Amino acid sequence: KITIWFMLQDPPVVEQHQWGLVDTQYNPKPSYAAYQTLARQLGEATFLHTVQADDIMEVYEFHAPDAGRLLLAWSNDGSDHELVVDGAELVLTDKFGVETTIRDGDDGLADGLIHAPVTPSPVYLRIAR
Repeated sequence: KITIWFMLQDPPVVEQHQWGLVDTQYNPKPSYAAYQTLARQLGEATFLHTVQADDIMEVYEFHAPDAGRLLLAWSNDGSDHELVVDGAELVLTDKFGVETTIRDGDDGLADGLIHAPVTPSPVYLRIAR
């Protein structure tokens, strides 16, 4: 598996696209933190299949040796949605690495289902075995 980001540093010419992970002075940009999060979350994971890919939401499932089931999800329509998955607990990690634990019952109903928010910004969902 290989993940490549085309530019490390922004070009010195302001008129050019500023798509680097760091600025011209090598100061990390938000994309640097997002890239680190992606590498931590998917580094040892193996892609399994597409769960959903439509105009509303994209959800991809991976197997992570250290955690088991891992979903990567985001919405495509600019709105917030809810993804419902089987389980007792999951850790939601946003693109900058901020983790939130969500448990079955947090929605007021202990039914073996976890309700996780999915926004236009990607989230990683590590589902406890």
